[in-house]
Amino acid sequence: MTKPDKQYVYKIDDVLAAIELVAAKYEHSSFSWGNSSAQEVVALVDRLSQKYGDLIEAPRLANDIRELETAKMVGGANNCIDQLIRELKQHRIAKINGEIVADN
Repeated sequence: MTKPDKQYVYKIDDVLAAIELVAAKYEHSSFSWGNSSAQEVVALVDRLSQKYGDLIEAPRLANDIRELETAKMVGGANNCIDQLIRELKQHRIAKINGEIVADN
């Protein structure tokens, strides 16, 4: 018996809403976002959605956000990135064998 292929994804609208929420909380200061900005994270999400569609793979999104931040990190100030990734968890959608099975 083969193990089901389970994957987590996010809807682009949910991701953009989470970015907006976190950006409003921490403002758009470069310190809070490391040396990135909320706009750069939005641009990254837009590129991923163009490449992968409206459902963005959760691990890929988290890794790409972390890579963006790590490449520009200043003094370990990654409060926004950590908060964003925590905020996104509530929007996670499970897919098993390509079929959406749950919203969370």
